[in-house]
Amino acid sequence: MKLRIRHSTRYTYDQKVQLNIHEFYLIPLQRFYFKVLKSNWTVFPTPLGFHERINFENNPYFQAWFTGQSDFLEFKSDFEIEVGEFNPYGFI
Repeated sequence: MKLRIRHSTRYTYDQKVQLNIHEFYLIPLQRFYFKVLKSNWTVFPTPLGFHERINFENNPYFQAWFTGQSDFLEFKSDFEIEVGEFNPYGFI
């Protein structure tokens, strides 16, 4: 089975603010029963840097940093995932 997942988050502010470093934990964890076929991430305003990282608990995330000020921050992700058969009670 193939799934397409789209996510969008938008923050708006009353006035322009300095955007600090942001961490986006919206990357699916890899599992044996599915694989990510396509993925696309978009951040507005365009960050100065945008890199994939892994934290101490082995969770993947994106870190973005910005210059200047903005009155909004928007993040969009789009995934196509192929899911295979699995036993949800396999841990028992």
